[in-house]
Amino acid sequence: MNVAVLVPWRPGDLDRERNWRYASDFWRGTGWPIATGGGGQVGPFNRAAARNEAARSVEWDVGIFADADVFVAERDQVRVAVNLAVDTERLVLPFEDYTALTEAETIARVAGDLHELPVRHTEPDPSVGGIMVVPRLLWESLGGFDEGFVGWGFEDYALYTAAGGALRTPGELWHLWHPPAPETNPSHPLHMANRRHAAELGYRP
Repeated sequence: MNVAVLVPWRPGDLDRERNWRYASDFWRGTGWPIATGGGGQVGPFNRAAARNEAARSVEWDVGIFADADVFVAERDQVRVAVNLAVDTERLVLPFEDYTALTEAETIARVAGDLHELPVRHTEPDPSVGGIMVVPRLLWESLGGFDEGFVGWGFEDYALYTAAGGALRTPGELWHLWHPPAPETNPSHPLHMANRRHAAELGYRP
């Protein structure tokens, strides 16, 4: 069984590059190949297109679609999710809690000075983004990520909806801090367009 880590990634931002150095070290420890996509994009980053590009660049039976700025405490947490995806042919999210680290916490963690990671239960429902474990047959049946989403947001929710939801395995996921993209603002035209497109595909927040 071929497992690959597939990451949307474009260099050029110092905070995000710091985060990717840390996250890529985590993934290298699994022994699974890592493929990135989106490095040649210009303008607003299309994460869906970047994920699809990464998926086309390497052979895999199970794809771990991971953002370039997230990690979990134990690699076995993801291995359990991979096995569940194989057994069920379902989309699997390898976490139940999603915590965004502050700028100070991120700097300390990357430096090795933050050992006790916080878990903040600030969302009524856990995120569906960050890390998604997808069996190849399911991926092909869905046609990959919808590249109609431009800039930040909603392409992961659209895949989650198209897959009929997801299974979860226990554990925490942490997001390393970086300055937010402008289109994370709900009033940004790209954010509003992505939300409309997600609604057209059946996503209901």
